[in-house]
Amino acid sequence: MGKSSQENGIGITSVTVKMSLAIPVLAAFFLYDESIYFTKIVGIIAALIGVFLITFQKKKAHDSGKKANIIFLIILFVGSGLLDTVVNYVEKVAAGSLSLALFSAISFGIAATIGMSIMLFKASFKKIQLQKRAIFGGLILGIPNFFSIYFLMMAIRFSGFSDSVTYALNNTGVVITSFLMGIMAFKEATTSLKIIGGIVSIIAILLLIL
Repeated sequence: MGKSSQENGIGITSVTVKMSLAIPVLAAFFLYDESIYFTKIVGIIAALIGVFLITFQKKKAHDSGKKANIIFLIILFVGSGLLDTVVNYVEKVAAGSLSLALFSAISFGIAATIGMSIMLFKASFKKIQLQKRAIFGGLILGIPNFFSIYFLMMAIRFSGFSDSVTYALNNTGVVITSFLMGIMAFKEATTSLKIIGGIVSIIAILLLIL
């Protein structure tokens, strides 16, 4: 994701990550034989459109001459989508007998071990320089990431919604909450495109939960 942000800009990278919700939604239909009905299809499509409109950003002047590195975007799209799909699959198959907190802790522990091993390996060859501030920041960032996975799995298991609806609601809810918080708390400038995206997202949520 960091490499894609450097190569393509934060705007298109954010759109790619959020639009990857299409993969776990489609997987839920094909892997778990979810029922398909009109309002669900319209709601999911509206969620995708709303997410796109809110997260879309025009290229800045200094990025306008850059060509998008499509490889990084494809890897990011597929990787993000497959990650959500695998989380859902593992929750159903492997995590059923474990508490969600324990399963999430084990998953993050394995990821942290792998990440630290790679980082120490690179540092030993002086390919990167370890910084206390960066390590501390990574640990702090891991806390909300842990709870985001934990509560997503809680929603999948206990919400009563189908998996496709849960993923669509999760992504749309995160995006529209961030959008509203940016306006109210940080006085971020908005555009007509983002406002339309917010309205479409609210309509999508209503279609999915009613």
